[in-house]
Amino acid sequence: MGPVNANNLGNVHGGHIMKLCDEAGGMAATKHARRPAVTVTVDSMNFHSPVNIGNL
Repeated sequence: MGPVNANNLGNVHGGHIMKLCDEAGGMAATKHARRPAVTVTVDSMNFHSPVNIGNL
């Protein structure tokens, strides 16, 4: 993660982390299903601590 992904406090935006999780999950689901898969909904995602630039 670089500065382009950070907010004013130097933490990575939660939306960017969620996007990466969605993309990784989609790749795994597509590989498992052997056909395209998409995310229908995400009910919640909890962030327990900030992710600083360079830590992810």
